[in-house]
Amino acid sequence: MEDSDGDITDIVTSGDEDSDDADVEMPDNAARQPNPWFSVVDKETFELDVNRDFEERIGPCGFEANFSPVDYFDKFLKTEDDDLIDRIVDETNRYANQCQTTENPTRHARSNEWSPVSYAEMRAFIGLVLAMGIVKKSSIESYWEASGISETPNFRDVMSRNRFQAILRYLHCSNNTTAVPRGQPGYDPLHKINPVVEFFNEVFELNYRLSQNIVVDERIVGFKGRHVLKQYISNKKAHRWGAKLFVLAESRTGYTHQINVYKGKRNTERHPNGQGYKSVMDLVRPHFGKNHHVTMDNWFSSPKLMNDLRNRGTYATGTVIARRKGLPASFKTARLPKGSVVVKSQRDLLAILYVDRRNVTFLTTSENARKCIYMLQKLFSCPEEIRPCEISKRSSSWFDRGF
Repeated sequence: MEDSDGDITDIVTSGDEDSDDADVEMPDNAARQPNPWFSVVDKETFELDVNRDFEERIGPCGFEANFSPVDYFDKFLKTEDDDLIDRIVDETNRYANQCQTTENPTRHARSNEWSPVSYAEMRAFIGLVLAMGIVKKSSIESYWEASGISETPNFRDVMSRNRFQAILRYLHCSNNTTAVPRGQPGYDPLHKINPVVEFFNEVFELNYRLSQNIVVDERIVGFKGRHVLKQYISNKKAHRWGAKLFVLAESRTGYTHQINVYKGKRNTERHPNGQGYKSVMDLVRPHFGKNHHVTMDNWFSSPKLMNDLRNRGTYATGTVIARRKGLPASFKTARLPKGSVVVKSQRDLLAILYVDRRNVTFLTTSENARKCIYMLQKLFSCPEEIRPCEISKRSSSWFDRGF
């Protein structure tokens, strides 16, 4: 089924096989060594050895049929032993007291009228912030206009403008006194929001069990202000400026299961296999050994990542940059006519080079050659009966067209 193409220089040179996941128990067949790439001659029948058994329970957890919209909202703000709004109330009042003791306000300053915020007030405050995302106005003050065609009386009925702005001024999620100063060892640019990020990661996991097909991608939370976390990504249509998140989501529903906030090069320790490798391994690590199938784009994927995921009981599929270390050397310099397809295999890894308007390089440990080639030839518009994998990865254009 396979013949060597004589290119013995196509050896995996992905570096030290030891990884930062040595504490993870691997299957018995996990000791895979670097091997040469072999050309696949019979592309129609060649298949990888794939175990598609998936026995995990999937779907929502703990939701009742008679839940109201507010019940669903609360399900993501509370756990059995924690309440996010309680945290925000405590830290907001703490920060307000800290400011009161250090500031020297004038006699008519609004801060003189401050009173501790209550749980009910904080829920109302969050509700108004969510409503502002639906009803767009030019300024916060305009939501409390008392006349005119753009009047929104519901805001005045819930809370006064001054009280809203006072809560907004002191709104806090963490204790400033425990934060490491900037420039000192251990400084974390996320210290102000880390409690919220960690809480939601816990709640996302508690409330939903992922199905077999999952996806890792990057996402931008739009923000144009000044902050060390702000990134620019030109190919993001919704928001090009903002904080960058690495997201683990379910392919079928798009449900966000875990997020990691990118802290920037200055505040992120360099990983020997690259940031894309580290991001995928960190997000998928809790799901090793369950036969999940994770898809990703070429910013993340590499032969080493695909092999390391496979060694840990997780399959993967994705495009890949042709210059990535470990790919067949011939892929990097290929000059082939349009419509040409080159398929090579290396143990449990399949590499495909497809030539259309440009070269597209594809890696998979999950799919057979015929399905992958068909998908690439049809510009990712396969009919249902031959669809290679159940993916609806809406955040990346090449999966938008393919699935």
